[in-house]
Amino acid sequence: ALGPFRIRDSSSVLEGAPRPDKPLILYEYDASPFSKRVREMINLLDLTVEYRPCPGARQSKFSEEMYEKTGRKTVPYLVDPN
Repeated sequence: ALGPFRIRDSSSVLEGAPRPDKPLILYEYDASPFSKRVREMINLLDLTVEYRPCPGARQSKFSEEMYEKTGRKTVPYLVDPN
């Protein structure tokens, strides 16, 4: 069996970096290349994130929530509640 895999930066640069108290919130769409880049960096930085999927043009709870906050439906959209 393969996985789950964890990718993280093992350099000393992040060692003393402050960590957020609350998880970040990422509104994203799985097939979006832009969302993919953000997810890769989140994994590299080993951040705790709550993912909120916003699938394309379909209406979803998270799509509407993001629209109410931003007035847009473009992803990725990262929220830092800290």
